[in-house]
Amino acid sequence: MLHELNLMDWRQSQLYRRKRFLYGMWLFGGCLWLVVQSIFCFEWHKQQTYWQHSEQQFNAQLNEQQQRLREWELRQQHAQQDQRRLAYAEQWIAHSQLPQTLMSILVSVVPSGIYLDEIRLVDQQVVIQGLSRHPTAMNHFIQRLRRASSIEQLDILSVTDQTPDWGSKFNAFQLRLVMSSSIGDLVSAIEKEERLDVH
Repeated sequence: MLHELNLMDWRQSQLYRRKRFLYGMWLFGGCLWLVVQSIFCFEWHKQQTYWQHSEQQFNAQLNEQQQRLREWELRQQHAQQDQRRLAYAEQWIAHSQLPQTLMSILVSVVPSGIYLDEIRLVDQQVVIQGLSRHPTAMNHFIQRLRRASSIEQLDILSVTDQTPDWGSKFNAFQLRLVMSSSIGDLVSAIEKEERLDVH
């Protein structure tokens, strides 16, 4: 009857249990490692997606701000150009009023004894030719012209003695005035601004 009994050695039984426990631990550890790796990959992918989305939003906001800045700079340039055109237009208007301004000045400064023979206005320069009955009248005329605010410069070109046909003695004079509003400066300024706008 002894040959029918299972007399397994207790050492073999214990070794079998240890192997089974070890295999179970390896399997459990492998499953746990897979779970941890899956969680880590999921979180990493989630963070990457979040950072990519944040970067896209930041780039979109940056592009929008840059576009607004360019539009603002363009509006500023247009406003400055409009201001320059307005200033030039005002100067054009002022230059167109030069003849009227000159006549008003001459009416207020010409004393008795001064007779104007010719007045030439070219841009801002005025050449006046006339006759003076005596030197005192001519001095008063020149002093009044120098005090006029619309005249920047006065040059005496010539003063000569002259006796007309009626026999009285006069001093013939020729003066050159420079008015304060210059069409020449205006045109050169406009051309300069146009060249700057082109570049």
